[in-house]
Amino acid sequence: MRFGPVASQDSTYTISIDPDGTTFTIAFSNIQADVGDVALDPSYRPTFALTLPLTDGAHNSTVTFYASGYAFVTKGATARLIFSVNGHTVVKNFSAGWDDEYIQQLKLPAIPASECQLSLDLEVNQVPGSPDGTAQIGVSSIDGNIK
Repeated sequence: MRFGPVASQDSTYTISIDPDGTTFTIAFSNIQADVGDVALDPSYRPTFALTLPLTDGAHNSTVTFYASGYAFVTKGATARLIFSVNGHTVVKNFSAGWDDEYIQQLKLPAIPASECQLSLDLEVNQVPGSPDGTAQIGVSSIDGNIK
């Protein structure tokens, strides 16, 4: 089983699929959320969506996706990553004191001749009554492999 080609005109990311078609990397130039952005526009919520085809293949393969990035959260704020593939969703909540990189994994059966619908949502919030709360979360890449 292999990842198929993806055509995109979007300049906010680049996608690289290895020659053997079993691994890929999507590198983002700037997908992040900051409490300051939400203060200016309460509906601001960075998102990303992409359809990645699976070609060829045999049954009993597994595809694993990894969303990685950085989050910083102080007292009085929260951050959240919502990572979905084909309706399977993992939510990573970042609470006060988080100041580090993260990797969030999502593992699914690979279905030959299908498509993987990937999506990301980033949320940051200031706790009501905490004007000094700060949060920032970004995604630097999504990686995937088939085994």
